[in-house]
Amino acid sequence: MSHLQEPRPGIGHNAPSADSERAGREGAVDYDDGLLAVAGPIMMLAYAGALGVAAFTFFGSGDALFAVVISIGFALTFFLVPLLMRRVRAARDQRWQRDTAHRTSAMVDLWTGPIRRWEGVAQIISVPLAVLFGFTALAVIWTVTA
Repeated sequence: MSHLQEPRPGIGHNAPSADSERAGREGAVDYDDGLLAVAGPIMMLAYAGALGVAAFTFFGSGDALFAVVISIGFALTFFLVPLLMRRVRAARDQRWQRDTAHRTSAMVDLWTGPIRRWEGVAQIISVPLAVLFGFTALAVIWTVTA
């Protein structure tokens, strides 16, 4: 039997996985770089603004407003699930550490290499801000032509 087919003790019993035990022995650590603490609220406000613009724009049309309500439900799920997973990770994953040096350094490490902190935040918030701009432009065009 290969190592992939062997039964592993502790599966389904809240036992630490082999990967987390190995990481603990090897000293692997995952640090919070603080980018989401800055960019997360900006993202949420941008999407909330876009959905608010859409709701205000389509308030008179029931079908379009229904689509906006569904989008609001999706947005809540989109943001709440990662927040809940983040809390679970912080409570249970011993590799996850909050380190002030990593949260306040001028440079952050990404998979593609180190970049400045403001560049990382700009990369994260560029799409939500573009969506807000797009929804606002659509609302202006919709109201002008209607």
